[in-house]
Amino acid sequence: MSRFTNYMPEESGNWYIAKCPVFEAGQKCSVGIGGTGTVVTQQSANTDLAAEFLCWAKMSDEGEQNIWDTLGFDVCNTACWTDDAFAHDDSNQYNAYFRNYPYDVLNSIGMDNIGKISVVAISPTINEYVCNTTLNEVLEDGMDVSDALQELQDAVDLEQ
Repeated sequence: MSRFTNYMPEESGNWYIAKCPVFEAGQKCSVGIGGTGTVVTQQSANTDLAAEFLCWAKMSDEGEQNIWDTLGFDVCNTACWTDDAFAHDDSNQYNAYFRNYPYDVLNSIGMDNIGKISVVAISPTINEYVCNTTLNEVLEDGMDVSDALQELQDAVDLEQ
């Protein structure tokens, strides 16, 4: 959300958040892939303190409030999504930026309609091929999307 407020502040009040369309009934209309993965590494000088802070930041109401207020990241604690003091706080720059409340959209979608991404051993290979080959072939070279996707599938099949 901070990209909107930081890079397009003059657009405040002009944007409306909506769920993504689906192509077939029953498909997920959102994917819970946003945010930043956060870990405590073994190299940390004080792993216990770092883990305690991380738990506070990602799981407590106060920590999640700070994440939303300061960074504009959607919070993991879904109980916050239905808390009016949190989700409808007009003093929050991210709530105030949009024509509707971001968490109202998430609540209307419902957790059952928010998909997840599964990472498998070949995920880095797939990502690299898509970014370095498939997108370039389609967007720059004009290759047919179906052909490019079949080429990607063939490359994945070779790796497995």
